[in-house]
Amino acid sequence: MASFRVGDAYAAVVRLRSRGVAFLDESTVPFELNDDGVSVDGSGTKVAWLQGPDGNVLRVLSLPRRP
Repeated sequence: MASFRVGDAYAAVVRLRSRGVAFLDESTVPFELNDDGVSVDGSGTKVAWLQGPDGNVLRVLSLPRRP
């Protein structure tokens, strides 16, 4: 699985969706997703999954900001 680290996973999802990219939903990933299709873990890491044109699963993720 290829991962793309971005500054803000929510902004990346919005930008990619506006360009026609479809993200995977809870029926295709084993994680709980919020209404934006993003999974947020206890550390604050945010992840969204999509499928590339060759069928591979890709993800965009953002790490929590450190104080």
